[in-house]
Amino acid sequence: GSQLANACGSSLSGCGGGGGGVSIDVLLQRLEASTGTAESGQHDTMFRQELESEVLNMLPKLEPARATDLIIRTHSVPSLRGSTGFLDNLARALLPSVSRFGNPHLICMLGTIAAWALQEVSSGVGKSTSDAALVDGRGDSRGARLSEAARGFFSAACAELSMRLMDIAPRDLSHIATALSSVGFTDERFFASLARSAVARSDRFLPEEIMALTAAFERAGFVHTALLEAMARSLRSHISEVTPKDLLRGLRALSTCCVRDADLGRAVGDRLHEGAKDLLSATDFCALAWTFCSLGFYHDQLFRAVFRILEDAPVMASDTLCQLYEIHIALKAFRQDLYRRYELKEDAVHSLRAHYRKHRGGKQRELRLERAAEKVHKDVAETLKQVVDGAIRRQHQTELGLAVDVAVTRRRGGSIVVFVELDGPHNLMRSLDPSGQQLGQ
Repeated sequence: GSQLANACGSSLSGCGGGGGGVSIDVLLQRLEASTGTAESGQHDTMFRQELESEVLNMLPKLEPARATDLIIRTHSVPSLRGSTGFLDNLARALLPSVSRFGNPHLICMLGTIAAWALQEVSSGVGKSTSDAALVDGRGDSRGARLSEAARGFFSAACAELSMRLMDIAPRDLSHIATALSSVGFTDERFFASLARSAVARSDRFLPEEIMALTAAFERAGFVHTALLEAMARSLRSHISEVTPKDLLRGLRALSTCCVRDADLGRAVGDRLHEGAKDLLSATDFCALAWTFCSLGFYHDQLFRAVFRILEDAPVMASDTLCQLYEIHIALKAFRQDLYRRYELKEDAVHSLRAHYRKHRGGKQRELRLERAAEKVHKDVAETLKQVVDGAIRRQHQTELGLAVDVAVTRRRGGSIVVFVELDGPHNLMRSLDPSGQQLGQ
């Protein structure tokens, strides 16, 4: 969380702006002296309260650059950062003056307050039954628990920034999205506007900047197809400069949202099938091959290299073994003509299937659905009982070991009639595309 604040603190520490004179300099010196110390008695408590009062009184008198510096310096003091209610008081003090801050200062302020709020949530500082859970638009409270004061500051900052998005540097757009998604503040309209602004200037992003932006959207539960396509173009254009780890991250993001770029797939395969053995682990290579299968890509040399690397790996994690089995199933189903030349041996497949059935199959997954999704599954199963002559099974495991939500089998012999897969709010991402639909992860 502190990285959100540190990203901009150093660049503002020397910014000018009067309005405080000697008083602000003295206050900054006192804050600097308090950094790295913790409260140990009544005297320290009184000193902290005095500092809090001075900071709150000083803020309205300062120009934006000095006010931003003051907030960053205050956040660096452990006793102030852990003081119950102080962040709320700061948020209320800043609220009337949000529009006065220029883009760099408002974005740094946003990052600092977000880092502070995230630390409060993780440490339990200021938590009370009156704090409202931030509802992120899906009707749930999976986001951070933010006080009304903190939420009010973020709302005001987003309202102000939404009018300036086309004037904000690409890196700062990434910082904004990262800060907001980190605390679960995911206003759909603001993120849609931010995505449109980023896409309009996507050629100005560095690969790591646009990847950070798409990662923030994924964390917020949003998908914007044009933004992901822009990320794919950026990765393709800088394929020789992007690290193998970042290429894997990019392909994971694309596969999560079902966005295909065949040219990128070929470029990644050409780049990584040789020369990346020291930069990616066997687990990473397996995950890379899995994303290729998920996206419908086939690169013969890459898949062969992955199988060789996995064969030489002394130990593989359980999830990696499950991914390898899914890769085998996908290649056998869709690329049998090419896969048969290096197909896994039958005894290896049998062992992988047994492992997969144990760890991923049917009821053994112990998947706990949300209450609303559980009701939908039950309703579908009950409806099927009324219209289909057969046995209805939920969380059914197929012969291959794959799991399906509902299966209808014949009463005699148990042969399959139909499989039913159900999406629900537990695994959906909201589309920000015009007239877009929700996408299952």
